[in-house]
Amino acid sequence: MHATKLALRLFPVLAAAALASGPVAAQDDEPRIFHTIRLEARDDADPTEVARVVGMMKQMGETIDVVEDYIVGADLSGEFDVSATFIVRGYDDFRTYLFDPLHIAVDMAGIPLAKNLELLDIVDTPNPQEAAARLAAIHQSALRLSKVLPNFSSRSVNSEVRTDGQRQLS
Repeated sequence: MHATKLALRLFPVLAAAALASGPVAAQDDEPRIFHTIRLEARDDADPTEVARVVGMMKQMGETIDVVEDYIVGADLSGEFDVSATFIVRGYDDFRTYLFDPLHIAVDMAGIPLAKNLELLDIVDTPNPQEAAARLAAIHQSALRLSKVLPNFSSRSVNSEVRTDGQRQLS
């Protein structure tokens, strides 16, 4: 089954998982969160599939309402092939972005293609420790969800949330 259709069929499960992880208290001055994904494709990854995932990432930026701005393109570091940065305002919007069915579909289609994957969050806040803890809790919720999704990459199931709130594939 196509990953997007599967994610849309699983939306009730996704919504329940997001709610089960607990509400995030709203703040008057929510920080902007710059969520970056960097992907190095496996040597045997189908270039057509990689291009499809890149297209889906661009679609995320265009269609997920909480995304304020985004960029998806070539990573010029020499370490990764593609990078994307999505900007959201606040923890609730980050949770909404992370649990959006299209985001889940991108994870399901993209993670199996990855030789190396790096996730990085940059937050404009005077309290980085609180931000790291709150983002780690949201990432942990997504990680728990990935363990119950059918056909989700075993690499993602073996990922861990580091203490700085980032997921690392093992």
